[in-house]
Amino acid sequence: MLQQQRALYLALYDPRTMMKVMERLRELKLQFKGVYEKQRVIYGIVVADEEGYRYLEKNSVRVFGPLVFVDDIDKAIARALVLAKGLDFPLSNLVVGIDLGASIGFAVVGDSKVLMTKLFVSKSKLFETLCWVVEKFESKRRCIRIGFARSTFDEYRADIVDKIARIVPSDVELELVPERGSSKIRSGIATRGLHEDEIAALNIALGRTS
Repeated sequence: MLQQQRALYLALYDPRTMMKVMERLRELKLQFKGVYEKQRVIYGIVVADEEGYRYLEKNSVRVFGPLVFVDDIDKAIARALVLAKGLDFPLSNLVVGIDLGASIGFAVVGDSKVLMTKLFVSKSKLFETLCWVVEKFESKRRCIRIGFARSTFDEYRADIVDKIARIVPSDVELELVPERGSSKIRSGIATRGLHEDEIAALNIALGRTS
């Protein structure tokens, strides 16, 4: 996995916004800090709401890094993740890899760098996360690759593929790719702590199947 490359700071004063943002960042395994009272210089990304932005201006806090304004929490989290991984938006290429099975592996790769992986047992959670990624991650090209094997392509998998085709925007590319060999650990990917289905989804996203 690509580790966090940039420090992340929160300047959030609305309690509901703060709790939602913190919960989402923890789910993505991103580390973050608050802006302390006497801090006047910040090197990193700042996620701020309206009151937080006013605080930075009022106290002449200099920010050497991107400022993510939270007017849309889903979009702000997507931007914070991309920036924290050392990338910038819009991305040139966003690829989602999906490995279907009893549990569903899910991986997101932006400009050939790993942004996130997930493991789902709930189809509804898969669809919710997928919609967030394709709608809120700014990218010139968006592609969803779904691992496919004729021997295991049953009604359950067909229903998921059909639902994905119906819920994602029409300009998102959809590909069925061979999943044989996708669970192998490949060189160049740090997979420690990942479930085998997450590894499979990652290999599918990166086109590393045989």
